[in-house]
Amino acid sequence: MSNSIDLIGRDLGTPFDPADPIEQQDWEEWTIPPSSGEMGADLLAQTPNSRAVRLLDPSLVAGGLPLVPGGEGEFDVLLPTPDRVEPDRFFDTRGLHHDLDVPLNVPGLGLVNIWSFRTTLPDDTQVAPWPARTIRCREGEVVHSRMANRNGPHTIHHHGIEPTPMNDGVGHLTMDINDGALYDYQWRAGEAGTYFYHCHVNTVLHFEMGMYGMLIIDPDVPGAPFVDGGPGAVMVGNNPVGYDAEAIWAADDIDVRWHSTVNHPNYSPESGIVSGGFVSITDPENPRLHDFNPTVFVVSGVPAPVAPGGDGTLLTGAGATTTFGQKLLVRALNASYCTTRWRFPGTLQGTVVGIDGRTLGRSPFGSYSAPYSLSSVNHQFQLTTAQRWDILIDTGTAASLGQHVVEVDYHHWYTDARLFTVRLPIQVNPA
Repeated sequence: MSNSIDLIGRDLGTPFDPADPIEQQDWEEWTIPPSSGEMGADLLAQTPNSRAVRLLDPSLVAGGLPLVPGGEGEFDVLLPTPDRVEPDRFFDTRGLHHDLDVPLNVPGLGLVNIWSFRTTLPDDTQVAPWPARTIRCREGEVVHSRMANRNGPHTIHHHGIEPTPMNDGVGHLTMDINDGALYDYQWRAGEAGTYFYHCHVNTVLHFEMGMYGMLIIDPDVPGAPFVDGGPGAVMVGNNPVGYDAEAIWAADDIDVRWHSTVNHPNYSPESGIVSGGFVSITDPENPRLHDFNPTVFVVSGVPAPVAPGGDGTLLTGAGATTTFGQKLLVRALNASYCTTRWRFPGTLQGTVVGIDGRTLGRSPFGSYSAPYSLSSVNHQFQLTTAQRWDILIDTGTAASLGQHVVEVDYHHWYTDARLFTVRLPIQVNPA
C-alpha cells in the first residue's frame, strides 16, 4: 500500500492503526475529510492533493474554475457540478454569516441559539428565516440549489430526492462546502409531494441546531409552483385536486444544552466535533450527542411557552384559518427527535393523500395503496423523525364551523414518555 493508491486500511479488513503514517493520512483525508475550500485550491492549481479531488474526473475541471463574488470584496470558487445542465429553477440557499444568527425567543426561557440557512431576496437583501425558506418547484423541473459557507462546513441534503451521488449532499461522502467555495446541487423534482432539506454534516447536531427547511414539489399544473399557505393543487391518486389554503406544520424539539454546548471554547461549531480527534465518552469535553432531552417544543418556528401549566398551550401563531366549504391541505413533518403522535378532531373530515413524498394510489403503484380517511385510523397517527403526511381536509360539513384543535404529543425518543403536548387551531369561518 502506498500514498499513490486510494485505499484505506479498513477497506482491506484491517483495524485502524494510528501509528501507521499512511493510515493516519487516510484518516485525516476521509474520517475528517478535506473542506471544499481545500478542494477548490487543489482544483484551481490542477495538482490534486486530497483523495476526494483525486477521485474527480479531470475533464470536469479542465480550464480552471470560475470565481463568483462572495461579498465584502471576497470571491468564492464555484466547484464543478458533474453533468451540469441549465436548470428550470435556481435557489441560492447558503450557510449563515455570524451577523445573521436567528436566536429563538422562547416565552418563559429567553433566547436560544438557532442555526438556519440564509437566502438572497430579489433586491439582494439577505435573510435567514427559521425554518429556512421553502424550496418549492414543479414536478419534472431540473433544480439547482446553491450552497456556500463562511462558517461551515455545511451541505444541503434534499431529503427524499434521488439525485446522482455527487449531488446527494451527504457530508463526508460527497463534499463538505466551506471556506469560500460554492457548489450547485443539481437534481430533478420527481413525484409531487412534501419533502424537506437539511444540512448533512454531523447531522445529529446540525439538524437539531435548526438547519432545515421545507421542500415542496407541486403537480405539473398551471400556476405551479404555488405560494406557501395556498391556494394550490395536490395529487389525489392520479388526479390534481385544488385546495384553498395550506398549513405547513413542522414539529420540532430543542435540547437547550446542545444549543449552548457549541459555544464551548474547545468545541468546533463548524463541524460539530471536539477538536483533537477521538474523545472518550467520559471526557468532560465530549458534547455527549447521545444524550438528548428536549425542554422546548416548536411548530414551524413558533415555540410553546416554557412555564408551569404551559403543557398543551394553544399555538395560535402556527394555526390555520380557512372558510366554510373550502379545502385545507395540511403538510405535517416531524422535524424533531421525539416521536410525535397527532390527533385530529372528529369534527373535520380529512383524507390522507400522501405519505413521505409519495401520492397514495398514484400509478404505477395504485394497486398497492389508496387515499384513506382519517376516521379510518381514529383521526390519529404517529410520525417518527423525518416522516411526512399530507392530509386534505374538507370543511363543507355541518360540524365544520368554528375552531378545531389538533393535538401533537411529543414522546421521548428512547423512553417513549410523553414530554409535552402542543395544540394547533384550525379556524373555519363562515363563508
